[in-house]
Amino acid sequence: MLYSEKIIANADLVVPANGCQFGNPVKDCPFTKYWDMKDPDDTISAIASLSDEELENLRAFHQKCILEKVKQFHREPNFF
Repeated sequence: MLYSEKIIANADLVVPANGCQFGNPVKDCPFTKYWDMKDPDDTISAIASLSDEELENLRAFHQKCILEKVKQFHREPNFF
């Protein structure tokens, strides 16, 4: 697969599209629909096919989720 500028610019979304780094995703996680994709190229292509607005919404969701998970970790040291 050739990587376009769009794919490279949104590489940060590939990790959450492959699974939750914190174990248990939040109930409304928009990334869960990508988790059953077995081929990483399919996941990357699916992300690259999204509009810039959809990509920014995913990114904003993920950033907010990480902040909440980190806060939860500080409140509950045995979180992991």
